Amino acid sequence: DATGSTAARAMAGPSSAGQPQGKFGVQIAAPRSEAEARAVLEAMRNKYSSLLGEQWATINRVELPGGVFYRVMIGPLANAQQASQLCSSLRAQGAECFIRAT
Repeated sequence: DATGSTAARAMAGPSSAGQPQGKFGVQIAAPRSEAEARAVLEAMRNKYSSLLGEQWATINRVELPGGVFYRVMIGPLANAQQASQLCSSLRAQGAECFIRAT
């Protein structure tokens, strides 16, 4: 399958003590460079601040048959229901996303 390593982590909110636990995430983008992934994450956090402002996010480098991608993931979230609710809320505001196991 896909192999990859975490290229970067970004966390918003000073009250968070560390990466949350969970098995699901919401992928919001998969650009070709880490710099673009960081820019997308920042833009999405600004545009959808009420949904993403306090959420933990990761940028994961993955090598796929089509080349290298940098997955921008929100989470991990505690369960599939939380991931589904977040993705549904993002879609309702015009964003694209999908749920991925972490």
